[in-house]
Amino acid sequence: MQRFFLENCKFNNSFILDDKELVHQIWVVLRSRIWDYFIFFDWVNSVDKIYRLSLISKNALEFKFVEDVEKDVEKWSMNLFQAIPNKLEKLEYIVQKWTEIWYNKFIFFRWERSQKLDLQWKRQERLKKIIIESTEQSWRNIVPELYFMDKLDFWLLDKKETLFFHTNNENSKKLNDIKTWRNINLLIWPEWWWSDIELAKFEELWFEKVFLWNNILRCETVSSVVWFYIFQNKISK
Repeated sequence: MQRFFLENCKFNNSFILDDKELVHQIWVVLRSRIWDYFIFFDWVNSVDKIYRLSLISKNALEFKFVEDVEKDVEKWSMNLFQAIPNKLEKLEYIVQKWTEIWYNKFIFFRWERSQKLDLQWKRQERLKKIIIESTEQSWRNIVPELYFMDKLDFWLLDKKETLFFHTNNENSKKLNDIKTWRNINLLIWPEWWWSDIELAKFEELWFEKVFLWNNILRCETVSSVVWFYIFQNKISK
């Protein structure tokens, strides 16, 4: 069954879908027929709502309710604070892949060594669309939030444990030293690495320094390494 995110939709015994883009996708692209099943969800609750297509018109589709399917509630809260990379393709890759692996927020901001990247409104909207599509196909029910900032407001990191990653093993923790992953911020370096000023600021704010590896991983690789450890650690318990 195809799965679609609908925001601010009243899921009654039947509802009319008149979003032109979705109507075109369901009717023309997918070549759907009467009584085909579809899944709809919002980010209000962890429920997938199954409907059957009951009426097709040129500008709208009608769906009849079949059943609710309860989903597991996401117990993790991991927010990614990512230095803006130097290419739009990297941004797209990060939001697509890390939506699938349960990051809740993406906060992209400029570090001292971040390269300038043109992020016009249309490009930001494209990134939001990628996040929604990735949420749909991965069967998540929470659509991650997306923010862009010229400078990181450190107050955004309040009330969560904050980790920043490094290649220096001295005075560093390792991933298996971290006791909880339920409410956490991850700070990922830019292509040209942290500056001395930024590292001093992290230490001043008592952020946890975590050693990953001696090699400098690409900024779009770090999150997958961290997530893989978290996932394996949880399923082994």
